[in-house]
Amino acid sequence: MKGVTKRYPGVVALDGVSFEAFAGEVHALVGGNGAGKSTLMAVASGAITPDEGTIEINGERLARISPVAARDQGLAIAFQHPALLPDLTVAENLALSVPESKRPTFGRLQDWARQKLEPMGMPISPTARVGSLSLAEKQAIEICGALACDPDVVIFDEPTEAFMIDETQRLFEQIRKLAGARRRGHLHQPPPARRHGARRPFHGAA
Repeated sequence: MKGVTKRYPGVVALDGVSFEAFAGEVHALVGGNGAGKSTLMAVASGAITPDEGTIEINGERLARISPVAARDQGLAIAFQHPALLPDLTVAENLALSVPESKRPTFGRLQDWARQKLEPMGMPISPTARVGSLSLAEKQAIEICGALACDPDVVIFDEPTEAFMIDETQRLFEQIRKLAGARRRGHLHQPPPARRHGARRPFHGAA
């Protein structure tokens, strides 16, 4: 991202921000409320059109600003608030989260979904309706959907908010694997993890 500026009535959310990540790197963007973190990540993912500035993925400028265009060019994002369809099954949501070229046939859908759910190590049935799941399970599906895109760049927007420490550890393991495979990773303001419903700081490195 180069020279990204985004203005709203009465406030400049981003003022000439530039950010560059190379393959195999993991970055954490931290800051106070209102610092512009979510806005910058939304710009990167194509969800928000900047007033000024450009976005490049794999050296190619994102000519059309949209989430689909960014995904097709190699960027995936797991949102803090899962963007899932509650009336559809887990498998159906996962299939919709990836580009059409990566979607399995109907006959392979369940087995494909089980494979994509494995990284988070949670016993989630591919046939379950998303609306019946817990927030942590929905967040895991959101993350697995992003990883299923096999992205060159992946953004996690406060991904551990709903997780306990064991689930956070599994996510960090996946981030290490992505870095080892020379993907670009980005963590947006990871908050403390929880165990047994209590807040507990997580001391570790992705």
